Amino acid sequence: MSAKSSRDEAPVKLDLIEDVIVEGVGMRKTLSAGESLTLIEFSYKKGYRLPLHRHPTIESVGYVVKGKLEMLIGDSKHVLQPGSSWWHPKGVEHSTRALEDSLVVEVFSPKRTERTS
Repeated sequence: MSAKSSRDEAPVKLDLIEDVIVEGVGMRKTLSAGESLTLIEFSYKKGYRLPLHRHPTIESVGYVVKGKLEMLIGDSKHVLQPGSSWWHPKGVEHSTRALEDSLVVEVFSPKRTERTS
């Protein structure tokens, strides 16, 4: 069994995700990656907003560790709190707004490579 762990990686400020400009303060840290998936920890300050966007070839599932988020997935609006989880299907528009300082973990498949500005 092979695993790549990035426990010592420093968090990276989120300014741009796949050509979408974010508002507010968000940080990303890749926790682990395999051949076809990536596990990422995101921390958002209250007021952080990732505008509506889609990933044509990537799906993800996530889990709220702490805080409170408002998430739009397709036509459905959700308020997520600790213990809540979500699924972003491939190609479905979604957005995120931090209602409180928040910490989430999200798994992306296929493997995602982050670009930040």
